[in-house]
Amino acid sequence: ATSVTRTASTYAFKHFPIQTNSAGVWNGPTTPGTQVTTTTYDTVVLENGYLKVTLLPKYGGRILSIVHKPTSQELLYQNPIGTPYLMLEGIFYYDYLVIMGGIFPTFPEPEHGKYWNQPFDLKVVSESKEAITVRMSRKDDLDLATGVPAKYDVGRTDVLVDFDVTLRAGSTAVELGTKLTNTRSTAIAKFEYWTNTTLAPGAAPGKTAIPLNTRILAA
Repeated sequence: ATSVTRTASTYAFKHFPIQTNSAGVWNGPTTPGTQVTTTTYDTVVLENGYLKVTLLPKYGGRILSIVHKPTSQELLYQNPIGTPYLMLEGIFYYDYLVIMGGIFPTFPEPEHGKYWNQPFDLKVVSESKEAITVRMSRKDDLDLATGVPAKYDVGRTDVLVDFDVTLRAGSTAVELGTKLTNTRSTAIAKFEYWTNTTLAPGAAPGKTAIPLNTRILAA
């Protein structure tokens, strides 16, 4: 508990087939195939005596896992098998969604936005034995994709989202700072931002099911 460390690791995400065009919009059938595949992503692990925090920048810039080491309990949900769903129903930006889990930013459109499955840049902002801050960043630099549902009309905004995660030695809390920067010289007409959080408090690491009668009280 007297220091904090940063190490590299990987996460193997099991999922059903994801069928999209070159812009990322779903172009497969309304039900996914049944052959499970695995995509491996690089992760960054911040750790002190109390917490083990796993960051996954290349799929939505997310905090994937927060494990409380004294009790070996997981705080966040991870989907055991990513399943494309609600394909071609006009609900999500890419006309489908796959849940991975964790905590992640969504923007600039509603309903998980444009970047839930896109790569973020990773930067170590500061690092010492006392505290480490890692930043996952993404600029809204993608033009409106051809084939997205008509209600998604924000288009490219060039807004920069910085997602800063700090872990301090001896702390039982993770600090999350979010900064949105308009990189243009003019105002943005439309923009939506969420911090999406999938909780599974008290779950077993790697098996994040919780009882159906679980109550989460947030203040």
